[in-house]
Formats: sequence, structure tokens, C-alpha cells
Amino acid sequence: MPTSSPTPVLPGEPAWDITFTRLTRLVLPGLEACMQRLAGRFQAMGLGCDTRVAQTPRGVSVFLALLGPRGLIGIVDMTLVDGQALGQAASPTAALVPWAALDLRLLDACGDVVAPDLARHAPARVFHDASGAANAITPAHLAPMLTAVYLTALALFDLPCAEPRLA
Repeated sequence: MPTSSPTPVLPGEPAWDITFTRLTRLVLPGLEACMQRLAGRFQAMGLGCDTRVAQTPRGVSVFLALLGPRGLIGIVDMTLVDGQALGQAASPTAALVPWAALDLRLLDACGDVVAPDLARHAPARVFHDASGAANAITPAHLAPMLTAVYLTALALFDLPCAEPRLA
């Protein structure tokens, strides 16, 4: 009769779940404020916008749907990524140091990623604890990154730019 071997336990940080939950609660208002600021820019162009917050396998996401006259144009996905959950899924050694990261990407109307890793130039992107994260993820702190997302969306989704006003 065959004997079964025990399933290996992946390394982890038991307190990380509590830390990530605390981090999410601190950062979520900033994420939502960033998306509202970005939505205001798109609404000024005449686009409709819808914002949703969801727990995803990657972490906690705030989605901004860009709606045109014919329906969904694209989605801006800003996620506080739970690095420990991703690390455990990818490889056991990646989960040794718990971390969270800000990730920002554009998705097309089908949900395919068309512009990954737009947050790579954010001043503070990776967090190992809750201290300082709430101050790092604010519309004022991330304004240059939000402008880059806006301009990237204009180009990728072929959105009309505002006409220059003549004096």
C-alpha cells in the first residue's frame, strides 16, 4: 500500500495577513482618491467613468472603467498587491519576506493588459509594513504617475484630445 508524503508547508509570515489588512485600510482611501482624480480628467473629456473596489487574487484593486458612447473603452487597474500571496503561488522562496506593492496597469475592453507596470516610477512603490504607506499613496504624491496613466490611456485607446483654444 503506497504511503503519502506530507504536503510541504510554504514559508510565510503569520502576522503578515494582519499587517496587509491594516495596510489596505490605511491605503484604500488614497487609492480611491487617486482614481476619482483620474476619473475627473476623463469625465472632463466627455467619457463616463465607473469606479469599483474588489478583493482579487493579487490583492485589493480599485478599477476605473472608461465608458464611451459605444460602451466600455478600457479599465484602469490600481492594485495594492499582496506580495506574500503572489510569492507563495510562484515559488516558496519568494515568500520569505512579506511585502506589498502598488501596481497600476491599463486593460482593454476584453480585460487584456495593454500597459503593464505603470507604477514602476512611483516614488514609493513597495511597502514592508504599514508605516508611511498611507502618506505615500495620495493624489498629490502620485500626481505625475496619474498624468502618465492619463496620457497613456489617451494614446492606447485613441481618445480625442481637447482642441486648443484660440485667443
